[in-house]
Amino acid sequence: MPLRLSSRSGRESSQHPVRQGVTIAVLVLVIFWLGSLIWGLAGKAQFAWSTARETQSEAAALRAREEILKANIATLNTPRGKEAAIRTAFGVARPGEQVIIVVPPQPATSTATTTPWWQHVFGWVGL
Repeated sequence: MPLRLSSRSGRESSQHPVRQGVTIAVLVLVIFWLGSLIWGLAGKAQFAWSTARETQSEAAALRAREEILKANIATLNTPRGKEAAIRTAFGVARPGEQVIIVVPPQPATSTATTTPWWQHVFGWVGL
């Protein structure tokens, strides 16, 4: 009895490449699907990092503004601060004080002296 190396029939050997092609196609689709998932996660992570940086800078600006407001409140809690705020807001003066209005100086305007055309003509002639 002769020894066979392959126990497959001709039909089974022709299905083997088709099965391999289907398997490869499924694996390629799975790889693309996983790649798109990873790409989406990377985009979301980038968005989260940029949002976190913006939020941190906004928080720092708000902390600085809070310090300024605390200093303003501390100033307004003093009698001198209250008086200064009232003077600034309402333009009032103490009894006996006079209002001085400082007017900026007018810019010096020089008028250019223009000579009439006929004097130019006489100048060329020598008169």
